[in-house]
Amino acid sequence: MTMIEQRFACDAAPTEPRVDRFISRIFPKTEDLALGVICYTLIAVSITAAVGADLSTLSNVIIRSFQSFYFLVRLLAPGWFGVALAVGFLLLAPVRQRLWRNLPSVLFSIALCWIFFTLFSNVKNALPKIVPFWADPFLTRADLVLHLGHSPHDLLGFLAALHIGPLLQFYFNSWALFATFLPVLLIAFDGDGARRRVFIWLWMFCWVGLGNVLAVMFMSYGPIFADLFADGLTHAHAGALALTERSDGSGLLAIKMRLWHGYAGDDGTLGAGISAFPSVHVGMATVLGLYVARLAADFARQERIAMLWARVLVWGARVAAGLYIMTYVALSVWLGWHYAIDGYASVLVIGLAYLALCARIPRAAATAG
Repeated sequence: MTMIEQRFACDAAPTEPRVDRFISRIFPKTEDLALGVICYTLIAVSITAAVGADLSTLSNVIIRSFQSFYFLVRLLAPGWFGVALAVGFLLLAPVRQRLWRNLPSVLFSIALCWIFFTLFSNVKNALPKIVPFWADPFLTRADLVLHLGHSPHDLLGFLAALHIGPLLQFYFNSWALFATFLPVLLIAFDGDGARRRVFIWLWMFCWVGLGNVLAVMFMSYGPIFADLFADGLTHAHAGALALTERSDGSGLLAIKMRLWHGYAGDDGTLGAGISAFPSVHVGMATVLGLYVARLAADFARQERIAMLWARVLVWGARVAAGLYIMTYVALSVWLGWHYAIDGYASVLVIGLAYLALCARIPRAAATAG
């Protein structure tokens, strides 16, 4: 090859986009998350403009979100600092070294996740201004058809013996950290490049695909808000509404009213707003379940694992993941936040998205992190 041909060959060779190259050099492993946040920022700005709001509103929301994030850090830091020290001593040296090596990327990904979640909250609150609520009667009938004329809430009546407080705490607390910061944990600890990329994109798809795209197509408020809308089917959802009147239902009522005030524009709380179909809670629980199953399957593929123990690990992880997802489907219905079909649709859509991402980013493309 002549010198001129070599020059043309170099010019023709595909190069990594400059933005991605810049990000990957300074904050390795964050390229996919950064790209998703940039794209979603453009979407959020467009939606903000479409509903007639001043674009300065979006910047104010982001500023307020960082202020609230800083407040939470100051509030929780003393306790979590001791936990972090204890965990640091207990973790194996390679894990500590990986975390320290990835520290700049971890800090950058925390900021990206918080911006992403702030944008999502802003878009979610704007959805009723784009499409009014219309799908609740349809979803109520669909639940009856799917369950042979029975209300899914009534079928879960055995949960009435349980205290609402612990159920509500599990429903939100076992989910919130992973739902908000799953990419941070992946960037910090997951050394499999393909697996990390699949679940970062699946995490973003869950928030945007379920929480924005499908939500605006099937605008619905859910059973627990039926008494606050003029056309609400209060008789059909009497069981869910009755939970807020129980002596142990004060926490459920408080969250309900906080979300209602966020929808009504009286409360700027981050994460406020109303949307039922599909269930992002169940969708994110499915993401976490799929990750646990994938992690176990990838670990079992290692040659040093005996065949019997590999099968036990894989099936144990699958059963645990399935139970976790089923628990969230059940609680989402029992506590009144969702129709049963909301959860079924979320599991189906996230499952199909996962298969599509696995086909796009196969295991063979894994790179050590």
